[in-house]
Amino acid sequence: MNKETKEYKETDKEYQEYTLADVKETDDQWTLKTDSGWYLCVKKVEGHTPETGQPLRFYGKGIGCTVRGVDIDGVNYYYKTPAQ
Repeated sequence: MNKETKEYKETDKEYQEYTLADVKETDDQWTLKTDSGWYLCVKKVEGHTPETGQPLRFYGKGIGCTVRGVDIDGVNYYYKTPAQ
Protein backbone atom coordinates (compact mmCIF):
# COMPACT_ATOMS: atom_id res chain seq x y z
CA MET A 1 0.00 0.00 0.00
CA ASN A 2 1.50 3.34 -1.00
CA LYS A 3 1.75 6.32 1.37
CA GLU A 4 -1.23 8.18 -0.12
CA THR A 5 -3.49 5.12 0.15
CA LYS A 6 -2.33 4.42 3.70
CA GLU A 7 -3.05 8.02 4.76
CA TYR A 8 -6.54 7.87 3.18
CA LYS A 9 -7.30 4.59 4.98
CA GLU A 10 -6.41 6.11 8.35
CA THR A 11 -9.24 8.64 8.00
CA ASP A 12 -11.69 6.55 5.95
CA LYS A 13 -15.07 6.52 7.72
CA GLU A 14 -16.82 4.43 5.06
CA TYR A 15 -16.80 0.96 6.66
CA GLN A 16 -18.91 -1.62 8.44
CA GLU A 17 -17.74 -3.78 11.33
CA TYR A 18 -18.74 -7.38 11.97
CA THR A 19 -17.54 -10.44 13.85
CA LEU A 20 -16.31 -13.54 12.04
CA ALA A 21 -18.94 -16.25 12.46
CA ASP A 22 -17.23 -18.88 10.29
CA VAL A 23 -14.00 -19.28 8.31
CA LYS A 24 -13.34 -21.82 5.55
CA GLU A 25 -9.96 -22.36 3.92
CA THR A 26 -9.20 -23.22 0.29
CA ASP A 27 -5.81 -23.40 -1.43
CA ASP A 28 -5.24 -19.67 -1.79
CA GLN A 29 -8.10 -17.91 -0.01
CA TRP A 30 -10.40 -17.69 2.99
CA THR A 31 -14.18 -17.71 2.79
CA LEU A 32 -15.47 -15.51 5.59
CA LYS A 33 -18.97 -15.48 7.05
CA THR A 34 -20.00 -12.50 9.15
CA ASP A 35 -22.24 -12.56 12.19
CA SER A 36 -24.90 -10.92 9.99
CA GLY A 37 -24.81 -13.82 7.50
CA TRP A 38 -22.82 -12.18 4.67
CA TYR A 39 -20.00 -14.04 2.92
CA LEU A 40 -16.81 -12.72 1.33
CA CYS A 41 -13.69 -14.42 -0.02
CA VAL A 42 -10.22 -12.93 0.47
CA LYS A 43 -6.77 -14.05 -0.62
CA LYS A 44 -4.57 -15.38 2.14
CA VAL A 45 -2.13 -13.06 3.88
CA GLU A 46 1.12 -14.67 4.98
CA GLY A 47 1.43 -14.95 8.74
CA HIS A 48 -2.26 -14.49 9.60
CA THR A 49 -5.02 -17.05 10.03
CA PRO A 50 -8.55 -15.68 10.52
CA GLU A 51 -10.48 -17.25 13.38
CA THR A 52 -14.13 -17.29 14.41
CA GLY A 53 -14.90 -14.46 16.82
CA GLN A 54 -12.31 -12.02 15.43
CA PRO A 55 -13.38 -8.51 14.42
CA LEU A 56 -13.86 -7.91 10.71
CA ARG A 57 -14.03 -4.56 8.92
CA PHE A 58 -15.30 -4.07 5.35
CA TYR A 59 -14.46 -0.75 3.68
CA GLY A 60 -17.05 0.56 1.22
CA LYS A 61 -20.51 2.12 1.06
CA GLY A 62 -22.31 -0.97 2.34
CA ILE A 63 -24.48 -3.84 1.20
CA GLY A 64 -24.66 -4.17 -2.58
CA CYS A 65 -21.59 -1.97 -3.17
CA THR A 66 -17.98 -2.82 -3.87
CA VAL A 67 -15.89 -3.89 -0.88
CA ARG A 68 -12.79 -1.69 -1.17
CA GLY A 69 -10.87 -3.22 1.69
CA VAL A 70 -10.86 -5.84 4.41
CA ASP A 71 -9.21 -5.88 7.84
CA ILE A 72 -9.38 -9.01 9.99
CA ASP A 73 -8.39 -8.65 13.64
CA GLY A 74 -6.51 -5.47 12.73
CA VAL A 75 -4.59 -7.11 9.86
CA ASN A 76 -5.12 -5.50 6.46
CA TYR A 77 -5.91 -8.00 3.70
CA TYR A 78 -6.41 -5.38 1.01
CA TYR A 79 -7.49 -1.78 0.65
CA LYS A 80 -8.29 0.69 -2.12
CA THR A 81 -9.52 4.27 -1.99
CA PRO A 82 -12.81 5.11 -3.76
CA ALA A 83 -10.80 6.68 -6.61
CA GLN A 84 -8.72 3.53 -7.10
